[in-house]
Amino acid sequence: MIDRVAMITKKQGAAHLNVSEKTIERAVKRGELAAQYTKGANGSIVVLNESELDRFKRERDAILYAPEIVTDEQTAQIALVENRLPTTTDTTDKLILRPF
Repeated sequence: MIDRVAMITKKQGAAHLNVSEKTIERAVKRGELAAQYTKGANGSIVVLNESELDRFKRERDAILYAPEIVTDEQTAQIALVENRLPTTTDTTDKLILRPF
């Protein structure tokens, strides 16, 4: 028995990951995401493996939301950038999730 692999279009893949089609195109171009091309009515269509998309999303989320330890000095700098005064709760090292 042959296992069937779930293949979806670039548009469906972008919706699945909640990103733009351009993001999918860039990931394929960089080799971060494998794509296959199949013949469509108006030319070739990019199709993606759904499990490959899930792997890409896990890796992307791990990079975008990597935990970071912030020191007192960094916390004060963040407070200045956010246009507020550092508070007493800002004076201890803490673990935060901050997008890059």
